[in-house]
Amino acid sequence: MLLLDEPTAGLDPLTTRHIIDLLIHDNLAGKTIITSTHDLHIVEEISDRVYVFGHGKNIVKTASSSQILSDIPLLESNNLVHIHSHKHQGKVHVHPHQHIDHHH
Repeated sequence: MLLLDEPTAGLDPLTTRHIIDLLIHDNLAGKTIITSTHDLHIVEEISDRVYVFGHGKNIVKTASSSQILSDIPLLESNNLVHIHSHKHQGKVHVHPHQHIDHHH
């Protein structure tokens, strides 16, 4: 069994890819892997089941990765969606943005 806390936090894209590949390989070899992460772009690739923790450190929802990742209100209410600002024609535009790539 592997228990990992934020295994890809702050890593460059190539090293992140290596970590993901290692986790997938170990899981296919029969290891149970439990991972905590805020990197939503890796969740669908490494997770069969997702548990979302709320502000009170309690589980607020559990479901498949695709169900969790498509529940934008859940992600927003639990600080799992980033707020980005962009400049368009000289004006700053702020909006929530999910770092989710469903096309691997």
